[in-house]
Amino acid sequence: MLLKLNMKGQSSIEAAMLLTMMLFAFTIFMGVSSEKIVETQATKDRQLAEDLASVIEAEFRLAASAEDGYYRVFELPVKLAGRDYEVKLLSVEDLRSSGVAEPDHSEIVIKFTNDYLAGYERVITLPRQVNGSMCGFNMLQKIKGTVNVTCNCVSGYRDKDGDGYTTAEVLDTCGMELPAYYKTTPSASPDCNDDDSTRWQYFNCYPDRDRDTYTTAAEAACKATSCTSPPDLFLGAASGNDCDDTNPAVWQLLTCYQDNDGDGYGEGTAVPACRAGKCTPPQGFSGIGTNCGSPDYTNSNSINCFTTTC
Repeated sequence: MLLKLNMKGQSSIEAAMLLTMMLFAFTIFMGVSSEKIVETQATKDRQLAEDLASVIEAEFRLAASAEDGYYRVFELPVKLAGRDYEVKLLSVEDLRSSGVAEPDHSEIVIKFTNDYLAGYERVITLPRQVNGSMCGFNMLQKIKGTVNVTCNCVSGYRDKDGDGYTTAEVLDTCGMELPAYYKTTPSASPDCNDDDSTRWQYFNCYPDRDRDTYTTAAEAACKATSCTSPPDLFLGAASGNDCDDTNPAVWQLLTCYQDNDGDGYGEGTAVPACRAGKCTPPQGFSGIGTNCGSPDYTNSNSINCFTTTC
């Protein structure tokens, strides 16, 4: 019996050791496989950068060998295999500023910006007579022996209502004209309403939405040149403190007494009420609080109930 127990215990240990070794081997295999996958993808991405470099170099060398007046536009992809990258042209002056002693050439540097290839760079050496900057849509020109490249992209600012004031929205176009209602220069301040040519800037104004000449707390209003231009539901200065800006019949918060029977005399504890300069009219409240009750107003005897002797 003891021998059987020992054999079972030994078998369990051996099984555990075998499982551990298998897991260890599987982990190593997966690690090696992952590295292989990453390296394979990195090789493909580097090749894409090499291919792009060849295209760019061919464009510039063609321009350099051409006669003055040469003109050509070429486009670069937004991403390489879904990865962000940047292309930067370094002229002779740029290289000299970076510490290169007496450079005899210009360079274009291609590099990935935000992934495992962030440290990779592909440098293209070009003739020294190359200047400019590059982007997605580039225009090459040969002028007096020098190749100039410019980013043929334009930023547009919307002015849909044509009032001369643009919104903060920016539209970038490359190789095409801006829509008719876009301008290349933004206005000093953004248009607060690009659907209305009579409004373009904010003012701190006082609302008078019920047009009773009494205002509420100030708020930002999209106007033209002042709070009253164009004229609408805002004033340029505070006027009272309207307690109900939806009802032109009332505007002042007073302390009144409830007058349920409409006899002009209230009762109970005074309460705040939004009224028109005095507690009544309209009915329902009174400035006098001597009523001893709220009897039926239709009862002729109730007319004396507001005295102190009832």
